[in-house]
Amino acid sequence: MRIRAIFQHVHAPIKEKEYRFILTQAPLNSGLMFRHALLQEIAYESLLRKERLSFHKQVANMLRDKYPKTIARSPEEFARHCEGGGEYEAAAIYYLKAGEQAILKSASIEAVDLISKTLSLSESIDDPIKQDALELQAHITIGAPLQAAKGFADPNVLETYERALQLSKNIGDLSTDLHTSVLWGIFSFNLVRGNLIEANNVSLQLERLAESAGSKNTSLVALNARVAALYYNGYFRQAAKIYETALTNDSLERSHSLRFSHAQDHGVTIKISSAITSWILGDSEKSKLNVTQAISLAKELQRPLSIAFSLGFGGAESALRGDIEGAELLSREVIELATDQYFPLWSAFGRIVLGWSLCASLNDDQGVKMLRQGMKESARTGAAFEAPFCFGLIADAYLRVGRHEDAMGAVSMGQSIAQRNSASYWDAELLRLKGECIACRDNEISKIEAESCLQSALAIANLQAAENIIKLTNKSLRRLKDNDNQRAG
Repeated sequence: MRIRAIFQHVHAPIKEKEYRFILTQAPLNSGLMFRHALLQEIAYESLLRKERLSFHKQVANMLRDKYPKTIARSPEEFARHCEGGGEYEAAAIYYLKAGEQAILKSASIEAVDLISKTLSLSESIDDPIKQDALELQAHITIGAPLQAAKGFADPNVLETYERALQLSKNIGDLSTDLHTSVLWGIFSFNLVRGNLIEANNVSLQLERLAESAGSKNTSLVALNARVAALYYNGYFRQAAKIYETALTNDSLERSHSLRFSHAQDHGVTIKISSAITSWILGDSEKSKLNVTQAISLAKELQRPLSIAFSLGFGGAESALRGDIEGAELLSREVIELATDQYFPLWSAFGRIVLGWSLCASLNDDQGVKMLRQGMKESARTGAAFEAPFCFGLIADAYLRVGRHEDAMGAVSMGQSIAQRNSASYWDAELLRLKGECIACRDNEISKIEAESCLQSALAIANLQAAENIIKLTNKSLRRLKDNDNQRAG
């Protein structure tokens, strides 16, 4: 029914000449449209429920019969008319399609809203088998944008994937790719949350699934999970071997096929994680090269969350190499992107790295302000997997501007979180920084305590083959000895 006819049906007394105050010509002479959205709303609300239902059905049927390309282009609009016309199953399916389109545009919040409508409407489907199947698909699809919009450690993320796992058991059949996506979602939550023991258990489940299914996609995901578990437990050499295997085969080229069910590109994740590992093991040139390649790949794929991931860790890698300018440039870029796309985790991480770079440039006030802002934002995300590293970076920043007690506080926080989460990857560096903090107290007892910390740091770094941390620790020991000699002289 045409707009004029609808409006006339609802407001019969309105005279022809009065239509010009209400209706106007649509673009390209395609018909009439309301002059203001409020007028449209008034007209719509004036309709009886039965009339609304009828009009929505008519529009849905017209689109279905005559305009299938319009449906493919704008599934949300078709879903809205199906919903208004009482076709809840069709509405749920097409809201899901609209959500998938939003994911392709990296519109994470929009995708979450659309797929949430699918989940709500699926409850109205009478057939329990269809209901469970659609709900399962929706839970798996919403996981990735939910991770992007709310952060990997948000409780809703775990709830989503656990519900998907339960639904898969109800159905009794789950494809390898879907099962992989569910397990990866649960793994990611536990890893970022700092639940490393549980994350390790899930990584082993992914390995078993990859072995039994023979899926290259699953093998790639399992590899990424396993290597992350090794890294955060301080097994850097073992992690590096797996990274080399991954980087020399063609499996990384397939990771983009997981775009609907995985928030980040696995190829980008492996490349940037390999960079950090390379630096720890002493190969700074390789580390720098892998960062460049990871950022380039992420931008080529045009996946904002992967770009944020590569920029964030790229800034961290620059800080580790002592490249103050590089750390500042990359951290500013990730903050801008994370703010625009609403990635709270990467906004927080970027601010911490930027705070370090500003302190390293002796911009005390701005640097400290940025560090504290980043710490607050990070705490709100619930993320803990990089907390030992971040607090180590914060401690180093405070030491550079002479805030020794603040530095010691940061070290203590990092050590506490690491112990709680059984994360040993940054133990050596935190002990080194603790030694540096104690040495600043400049008395004989402090010298002994500082040396003890540094020797413990050296022992752990040697055990982990962390060559660059060994170099930093030996440098700290030499500085401690030189200061002692100066006092004696």
